[in-house]
Amino acid sequence: MPSIADIASFLGMPASEALRSPLLADLEFERSVETDLPEIIVEYVCEERGVEVHADADERVQTVFLTRHDASPFAHGLRDLPFSWTQSEVRDHLGVPERGGPRYEDPILGVYGPWDRFARDGHSIHVRFDLDRGEITRITFMRSDIVP
Repeated sequence: MPSIADIASFLGMPASEALRSPLLADLEFERSVETDLPEIIVEYVCEERGVEVHADADERVQTVFLTRHDASPFAHGLRDLPFSWTQSEVRDHLGVPERGGPRYEDPILGVYGPWDRFARDGHSIHVRFDLDRGEITRITFMRSDIVP
């Protein structure tokens, strides 16, 4: 099972190299380019496995999304951040979050559970939790230079 360090190592590397890595090579990604944002984002999405890799205009990985999904190679999360953990377990392991938020409702996207963001050297880890079970539903890794 991969670790936080394994996923964080993709940040900043060429997207082509990350997608050829043993952790991602067996997935089929659909590539698209978002040009209507202030910065171009190249998206590699494997929706049926809950994995997304976003790159900048130079095709360097800036964000990796892991969404809880039974068919994912990350179905259980990461060795040191399993999807079965609750918010208190994540905080016990990763420490006090840099930022966080309660459950919220977006008029377009719907209701989301609470979230925490943890600053690390060169990147941040954003963890979103389920409304009902309180367990992790999504883990996002972001390069420090693009953290909102």
